[in-house]
Amino acid sequence: MKTMTKSITHSTIVTILLVLLSFTFNNVIAQLRTPSSVGKYEKGTVTLENGDKVNGYIFIDMMNPQEFQKRVNFIDEKTYAAFKAGENVDKSVVVYDANDLKSFTLENGKKFKKAKYVNLLAKRKQDMIPNNLMLEVATEGKITVFK
Repeated sequence: MKTMTKSITHSTIVTILLVLLSFTFNNVIAQLRTPSSVGKYEKGTVTLENGDKVNGYIFIDMMNPQEFQKRVNFIDEKTYAAFKAGENVDKSVVVYDANDLKSFTLENGKKFKKAKYVNLLAKRKQDMIPNNLMLEVATEGKITVFK
């Protein structure tokens, strides 16, 4: 009788652990697939490396700033109207790499400029290679301070 109780207890524990693990795994997968709820297109102007300025909408996601620091997703007025209507506009998005831009400015006054960033605290040497990133300007003058 004892062996039967042990096997029931063991199988019950294993079943409970598998259910809990599957809930955790499903939540992680759902978070990876779900677009950020705080990401949105904001009206702004991008300044290309050659000095040309282009007006449109820039995708800003403050929960994942590393995305718009490395590359800027940009759409024009017509595409933004389609996006607001609920259409899929992924094919119309123009992606600018940080190397293609000098800066971009949002209509709300925030300004982002290209700057070289080096992670001096990196443990591996290949992580210390300077990268161009679009960083938010906190103040500008003789010395520019970035956030």
